[in-house]
Amino acid sequence: MGVVPGRVSSVTLAVRDLAASDRFYTEVFGFERVSGNEILTRFRLENLCVDLIQAEVLEAETGVARMPAMPGPVTLAIALPEPGDVDACQTRAEAAGVHILAPAEDKPSGPRILFLCDPDGHIWEIGCFPPGTWGD
Repeated sequence: MGVVPGRVSSVTLAVRDLAASDRFYTEVFGFERVSGNEILTRFRLENLCVDLIQAEVLEAETGVARMPAMPGPVTLAIALPEPGDVDACQTRAEAAGVHILAPAEDKPSGPRILFLCDPDGHIWEIGCFPPGTWGD
């Protein structure tokens, strides 16, 4: 075993408007908020935590004068059990006024995928991935 365990325990996303981002993750994704204050909100998922931190605080803590423009070159993915769940997520996101990058569609390789953005432009890939489409 290496020095670092073989799993990621949390993902931290820098956000400019913590309240707007909190609403997005609770109302659109239905994430369970487990803690929060004026600079950080934590959501516990089944296998990891998603933390939202005020971008200015992360910039100060890391010594970076200003984080690069968002979104960065990272896409976060959520696998749903049924293709219809992807469509339901899109319907919920659209009702909340979420920016849809690419509507739900069946890809030639098999999965049904939707791409959308949170209020800060972080890209989320929401999909139903049949066995064999994600290297499993």
